[in-house]
Amino acid sequence: MTKPPTVALLDLDLDGRPCLRWADALVSLGVPIVLLTGYEPDIAPSLHAGAAWITNPACVDDVLKALSAAVA
Repeated sequence: MTKPPTVALLDLDLDGRPCLRWADALVSLGVPIVLLTGYEPDIAPSLHAGAAWITNPACVDDVLKALSAAVA
């Protein structure tokens, strides 16, 4: 059995491919997710309402802080 990741950083729309299916699967495994996207937080389904949300363009420090907070 493969161990799930500690945390996942996902873009909601990477090159025209939505990642919500991946986000759903990770959340169902108990993996915290951080969403990095140009979209506004209100487009995310309620399942992901508790996910950290970083709006692009983002600085590296903001991404690292969100990832650290997600696993704390």
